[in-house]
Amino acid sequence: MSSNLIRHVRIHTKVKLYQCEYCQKCFAVSSNLIRHVRIQTKVKPYQYEYCQKCFAVRSKLKLHVRIHTKVKPYQCEYCQKCFAVSSNLKAHVNQRGTSPVSFVQQWHVTIHTQEKLVSIVRNALLTVVISCVMRECTHTKVKPNQCEYCQKYFAVSSNLIRHVRIHTKEKPYQCEYCQKCFAVSSNLKRHSHQSETISV
Repeated sequence: MSSNLIRHVRIHTKVKLYQCEYCQKCFAVSSNLIRHVRIQTKVKPYQYEYCQKCFAVRSKLKLHVRIHTKVKPYQCEYCQKCFAVSSNLKAHVNQRGTSPVSFVQQWHVTIHTQEKLVSIVRNALLTVVISCVMRECTHTKVKPNQCEYCQKYFAVSSNLIRHVRIHTKEKPYQCEYCQKCFAVSSNLKRHSHQSETISV
């Protein structure tokens, strides 16, 4: 039997021949034991030559190298956004929801190309489609709009725009009387109303 087959059979038989001398935990594969022992002993034999950071596992070193090299081998098939780690790609796709798949894929592409669609939005048919999609997002809990600063997702793009202003400190709404600025138009309206009440 090949070593790969033996390793695979141990998954089903639950045979764990390799035991950690520090905590007595057992493993079916010797490489898993080696990795585990390095965590226990804090041995980190894999070092990145440029920043001298060390890792217990070679795969962690590979991930770290991608930070420096900016290599992102995992790409979203719908929006072409790239990720350094496969789990981040999975999370990105899952945030879009799973049902119905065709709807989610279509909406996902629309979100990532919305800048191109701005000029077309005047088209009445597209306006109807977008309102339907947004309504569908609200009911299916699909949140296709992601904040580039904190990765939080929003169902409606206007909520994302408001949220991003927390990060950018942008305050585009200004009181014409006292020059005070606000991130949200409703706060300016409230401020103006309060100012009118005080002046009366």
